[in-house]
Amino acid sequence: MRLLAPILLSCLALSCLAGDVSIRVKGPTGDVVSGVVVYLHGDDLPERLAAPRAITIHQQGKRFAPYLSVTQSGDEVVFTNRDDITHHIYSVAGPKRFSFKLRAGEERKVRPLSQAGVIPMGCNIHDWMSGYLLVVDTPYFGFTDSDGRVEFNDLAAGQYRALVWHPQLQEASDLALDFRVPETAALELHLSRPLAQLPVQKSVNDFDFLEEY
Repeated sequence: MRLLAPILLSCLALSCLAGDVSIRVKGPTGDVVSGVVVYLHGDDLPERLAAPRAITIHQQGKRFAPYLSVTQSGDEVVFTNRDDITHHIYSVAGPKRFSFKLRAGEERKVRPLSQAGVIPMGCNIHDWMSGYLLVVDTPYFGFTDSDGRVEFNDLAAGQYRALVWHPQLQEASDLALDFRVPETAALELHLSRPLAQLPVQKSVNDFDFLEEY
C-alpha cells in the first residue's frame, strides 16, 4: 500500500496537467491575419465552459454588424434592428433556417442552435447585405486579435486539433493543425492564399421599403 499511494498520486497529478496555448495565424507572405475564427477539437472536451447564452447580431447601417459571428451549439441568437427601416432577415443555408421581418427598433430571438455549421445570412429587402454565423460544437473558440493571435487557457492534457475558419478563406482544404498539451505553448498556422476581399455592403441604387412591407 505504501508503494501504491505515491504512484496513484503521480497519476492523478499527470491527469490534471493543464496548459495555455497561443495560436497565431499568418498569411502567405508572413503578415498576421486578424478577425478569423480559431476553434479546437479534442479528446474528452468539456461540454461547455459556461451556461448557454445569447449573442446579438445587429442590423445597422444596412449591414450585419458584426459581419461574422461565432457561437457554440445550444446558444441563442438575437437579431436587433438599429436602422430606421424594415429588414427581412433570412438564412441561406446551414443547420438553422429562418426568415422574418424586422421593423425599426425591433428584435427577434432565434431559439437555441442545436447543430454545428455555417449559416450564411441575407436580407430580402436589401440584397447586398450579407453576414455569417458560425456554430461550433466545442467550448473553445475565438477570433484572432490585431496581432493574429488567439489564446486558450487551462486546457486539460491531451491531443487537440486547431481549425481556422472565415467566409473569405480561399484554402483548397480545411486549415488545421494538431498539437498536444502540455507540450505545446505557441503555435502558428499559415494560410496558403490571402483572404478574399470582404463584399461591399452597399447598393449602387439604394432604396428602402415602406413600413407596410
